[in-house]
Amino acid sequence: MTKAEEKQIQKLLVDSLKGALENWDNVINEFNTIKKANNLISYKALMNQLNFLYPTRDYEELIENIFEQAKKAWKEDKDIIFRSFVLSKERNERYSLLFLVPTLKKESQANVSAFSLVNSSDPVVQKILDSINEIIEKHITSSPIEIFSNLIIYRLPESKLIKVTFGKEYLTNEY
Repeated sequence: MTKAEEKQIQKLLVDSLKGALENWDNVINEFNTIKKANNLISYKALMNQLNFLYPTRDYEELIENIFEQAKKAWKEDKDIIFRSFVLSKERNERYSLLFLVPTLKKESQANVSAFSLVNSSDPVVQKILDSINEIIEKHITSSPIEIFSNLIIYRLPESKLIKVTFGKEYLTNEY
């Protein structure tokens, strides 16, 4: 490889890194703005709403267990299936060539394992899953919702599209 070719490759890498860093800044700024919004339904508020619907300790533990399983599946790069959308991960060179970043899809990918927050063979768990999805669907029209710590879904008012934004730990796989 000639020096000119090496220099060209280095320039491409530097330009790519600069672009990714700018995109990181945009994502982090968007996330911080939404996180500070008065109408944000925080993860804690979501849990409180569920615990209000199911006020016994047994239900509280079951709700915690469902979300712990979902978080574990998420860390294992599994899709998380909700009734209205699928939380997924994909490589997106706008943000990182190394890490998968959160994205929303209409359906789960056939080649990716998934964790369902829609269906359960246990009727008690099914009732809770229905409530989780009802709360999200009820509030997403007017409020961003933090479904995991520092992972927020929200609806764009002009297009009605559901989007996801996330904290910087999702850009570096440190969640």
